[in-house]
Amino acid sequence: MHPPSTALEPLVPPLPYWAELRMALTFPRSPPLRPLPLRLPPATPSLPAHKHLSSSALQLALPVSLDTPTTLVAPPPPSPSCVCPPPSPVPPSSPSPFPRDLFSTLVAPLPTRISTETNPFFVGASVLALPLAGAEVVHSTPQKDLSYLHAIEVLVRNQLIFQKLPQLAGVACRSILEQQCSLLLTKERWGGELEGRRQANREEKKQKRASDAITERVRLFESLRERRCQHRTRDATEQALIIQLANGRTVKGTAGVTTPLLIAQNARVKGALVSRVNGELWELLRPLEADCELHLLDYNTAEGKQAAWRTGVCVVAGVLEKVIGAEVCREGLSKSGLYCDYVLEKSALSLPELEARCEEAASQKLPLSRLELTSQEVRELFQDSHLRLQLIEEQMSGPTLTVYRWGDSIGVCNGPLLPHTGLLKVFKMLQASPVTLSSTVGSSHVMRVMGVAFPGEREKEEWEREQEEARKRDHRRIGKDQELFFFNDVSPGSCFFLPKGAHIYNTLTDFIKSEYRRRGFNEVVTPTLYKTALWERSGHWEHYSENMFTVSGDTDTYALKPMNCPAHCLMFEQRLRSWRELPLRWADFGALHRNELSGALGGLTRVRRFCQDDAHIFCTPEQLEDEILACLDFVRSVYRVFGFSFHCLLSTRPTPSLGEPKLWDHAEKQLERSLEQFGERWELNPGDGAFYGPKIDIQIRDAIGRQHQCATIQLDFQLPIRFDLQYVGEDEKTHRPVMVHRAVLGSLERMIAILAESFGGKWPLWLSPAQVMVIPVGVSCESYAVQVVHQFREAGFMTELDEGVGATLNKKIRSAQLAQYNYIFVVGVKECVSGTVSIRTRGGNQLGQRDTEEVLASLKHLRDTRSNMEDF
Repeated sequence: MHPPSTALEPLVPPLPYWAELRMALTFPRSPPLRPLPLRLPPATPSLPAHKHLSSSALQLALPVSLDTPTTLVAPPPPSPSCVCPPPSPVPPSSPSPFPRDLFSTLVAPLPTRISTETNPFFVGASVLALPLAGAEVVHSTPQKDLSYLHAIEVLVRNQLIFQKLPQLAGVACRSILEQQCSLLLTKERWGGELEGRRQANREEKKQKRASDAITERVRLFESLRERRCQHRTRDATEQALIIQLANGRTVKGTAGVTTPLLIAQNARVKGALVSRVNGELWELLRPLEADCELHLLDYNTAEGKQAAWRTGVCVVAGVLEKVIGAEVCREGLSKSGLYCDYVLEKSALSLPELEARCEEAASQKLPLSRLELTSQEVRELFQDSHLRLQLIEEQMSGPTLTVYRWGDSIGVCNGPLLPHTGLLKVFKMLQASPVTLSSTVGSSHVMRVMGVAFPGEREKEEWEREQEEARKRDHRRIGKDQELFFFNDVSPGSCFFLPKGAHIYNTLTDFIKSEYRRRGFNEVVTPTLYKTALWERSGHWEHYSENMFTVSGDTDTYALKPMNCPAHCLMFEQRLRSWRELPLRWADFGALHRNELSGALGGLTRVRRFCQDDAHIFCTPEQLEDEILACLDFVRSVYRVFGFSFHCLLSTRPTPSLGEPKLWDHAEKQLERSLEQFGERWELNPGDGAFYGPKIDIQIRDAIGRQHQCATIQLDFQLPIRFDLQYVGEDEKTHRPVMVHRAVLGSLERMIAILAESFGGKWPLWLSPAQVMVIPVGVSCESYAVQVVHQFREAGFMTELDEGVGATLNKKIRSAQLAQYNYIFVVGVKECVSGTVSIRTRGGNQLGQRDTEEVLASLKHLRDTRSNMEDF
């Protein structure tokens, strides 16, 4: 016998002897325990006088019957040779000391099975059977029930059973529970297990609430959809339609009935994912409403890819929400795929598992139902998800939003989407990482998963080849290898241009400035820091202040300018202007600062400090059409030098918008006429204009087929009103000028990134930071090589001399080619005597031995004409 312990004192109401015994066995390494007095209830006088049990010698297996008890049976007393010998088994039908209503009242909500595999203290539990519980001997077999007694034990530890005493039936059970015994359990021993069980219960309740919320959301969506269907049925007409296809063929249809999918099936067009109706993107299942031009678009088009990715993100969101149990708060598209923001606190996300789940979900061919809902209906639909609703409200720009349902999932999406999810066969998940939302949205557990969806394996393999090529051309790698630029944490999002990078930067600036002089633009210089009063007057403070860097002065607050237009308005209003001065074309290369989120920063494509070839034109309404046409010609001449193909998008009045509808209509017609005269391909982009005026966006296609939007031409009706800009017309009356925002390169930083990747680091001569490398064959030729270097440097070429010692000639030539020098001049004794150079290109072409003056003149011509040719 162990001496009585003084380390453990009762802290909570005492436990019954069987719970004390059970817990002692659970923790065999606990401090020595004193013998447990076995007090039996008065209701069972026939029990043997079993005085003491040594708990340290016992191991239990506790499968328990739930039969209603009548008596309590104790084991025989131990013999002198054994502390507690195994008793004879009692049949499973023997009476149990615990009433059934005790289990139904207290135990039913809790877990009722424990495995010996996960609870090693049950292994070998065959020493003692439990005639007390009416059980038979159980050996160490996995997955044996420990249901009844263990569940009560949990309740005892949690002090819940003492609150339920009045409800317990059975005198014997009540008597046992009320007996006094020593406390064997402290907070340190049981706290972790109890907290784990509480957490499991909380998770179960959370999942049930989420399931109920999804069910209610689906019910509400279907109710709204049924209401909309009744309106469409009442308003539907059966007007005959004439539909012109892209190949010139004309087909007939019925308004409100004929869909692009039906036409594609009849015309046996395979692979169509979405359509374009009169320039507007249109879902294949959406009925046509009027005579139209119809284009069917597959995955090889940008619009088809985006429709597939939008549908893919719906599938991903549904899997995250329904299968994995995450709270989805936002879905969208990136430049190269899809992304989904979610909250999942309990575990990390396995990307291969997510891919498999998404492909399984997509194979169900879930239809995608579309609804236009008011902002109030959207709030009601997502009232259970505070984070998602907050993000949706931040993005609301009009009175309605497009909402889709697929299966039991519902989300806000601009569309268009595919007819059903079965058109997507393959998913590729790229990464899952934390994401920082806007400062007004507070959540520290938001993750973002990014990926791509494909119609099949062939499209995936093609995408992987494109990604490998894009990795080779990544401007960040090129910038590091060629020592063009770098970034440092002391100034996040602000680029440090090294000498070679600065050469590219300045060359692009000089290129645009030379075009300015030809096209009647005048360069101005404006401050970087302004009082917030200016931004309040322009309206930017209300809508854009979160993206601005502010500085506190003695009495006023200042902000670094994120754009130049308010400053140019101040310059216009400096004095009263005359119609004879118009149009005024002002260009500004001032540094701009925008407070981009740290998680959105990436190389040169998204920065906080940048410059753009920003210009503003102030003109009369009669001059507007010609000015737009001149801007478009400016864009074409610049992009032709870079080798970019492009097309234009006419973005019209959004909802909401500022200004009179007649003014919008008139301006849109003027832009449309300018595009028609321009002669390049253009498309209508309905409803995507800025709130202050319509615009023309120019999308370019680089050398590897990727699309970028850089140039823009925007009309602005609001700033001239806010700044009360006026000029005196020919009629001697004051009039309001029209303001045009115009950029060709856009951000110089972003354009350098696009050019680096488009050229693959092989810069054309006029833009290259490494134009000529001169390599002397021997020491005797070094003085002539230095003379050649000086000659070409004086002519403005980036020329270097290879003075390396010990390297072979071939190695020097190879090093210059890898460094992307456009031309390598090799000079030996023969060249020194004849005043020539032997020329090689970085591509390995040998142009032979040529006179130095002739070579200089030829390279000047290539540079000044901005030619992309190598040979001359």
